[in-house]
Amino acid sequence: MIEHARIPFPDALPMGPERCGLVGEHPDMLKVYRLISVAAPTLASVLILGAPGTGRTTVARCIHENSILSEGPWLAVRLSELTPEAAEIELFGEEQEGGDGGFRPGMGRLEQARGGTLFLEDASSLSLATQARLVTALHAPAIERRQHGGARSTEFRIIASAPRDLRLGLAAGTFREDLYFLLAVVTIPLPALADRGDDLLALLAHFVRLNAETQPTTGPELTGITPSALRSLEAHQWSSNVSELRDLVYGMCERATGDTVQLEDLPPEFRHEVVPVVRNRALATLAEIEAEHIALVLRQSRGMIHRAAEILGVHRNTLTRKIREYGIPDSRGN
Repeated sequence: MIEHARIPFPDALPMGPERCGLVGEHPDMLKVYRLISVAAPTLASVLILGAPGTGRTTVARCIHENSILSEGPWLAVRLSELTPEAAEIELFGEEQEGGDGGFRPGMGRLEQARGGTLFLEDASSLSLATQARLVTALHAPAIERRQHGGARSTEFRIIASAPRDLRLGLAAGTFREDLYFLLAVVTIPLPALADRGDDLLALLAHFVRLNAETQPTTGPELTGITPSALRSLEAHQWSSNVSELRDLVYGMCERATGDTVQLEDLPPEFRHEVVPVVRNRALATLAEIEAEHIALVLRQSRGMIHRAAEILGVHRNTLTRKIREYGIPDSRGN
């Protein structure tokens, strides 16, 4: 059955340099933006905590690009894909035998990052031995090569990420306390998509627009979503977070037959039967339903009274009166 009610996608928000493509107005995301703006101008080490798909690499790159080292190299090491031996060689390098039978210096990432930023993705994967060597490197003005070479002075910024709080590793004895405090000068926790509330709709709109810019199609442009489809997405667990939503949207754009996302347009694994409940009551008065709907429209229109009035089909003075009558809070967060 085609659902006729629809929620229009919100307008795009202006993007400041500290956001670097990140979208959302949830309080946890506003905290992320503030921490990025605080950390970026400094050379302080940063620890980014968040599950896969929450934007760890995006935040790290954003800090680098807004720092005084932005003209220097950006190097990233995905530690979870390396064995302990390979991780140590990747970071510190080793002398390699040359064609003449002699040895030539092999630079590790710590040396290559001189004048720039080194991003250690999933620092919790480091072995204790490599952690100990990294502590020495971060304390000293020089990096020692792994075997035969000397030392080479280097300056760089280090950013690390982990899928969970590294303090859990301290208690378990799998992560060194001294390294933790060296990395976590500034800690930026990234929220899971399932915990970001109304950001889901803003992200839907963002990825629809991004797809239209990068992958133009001949089909209709998506401009809204039905309430049942939105409730279904809100009930989804999003194991891969924002990256999972992005992939879903790009697929929907390819299959779109109309301008509104219907529940039937979602892949089966994204369809969740959700019964709307008003204030945890099975039945509600008309006034309660009206108040809930006005609050929803105000959230989607980001508190813009004139825009909300247009959607609701009432005069803005009528809407203002109802907002006062029902005691609906300012949806702009003021």
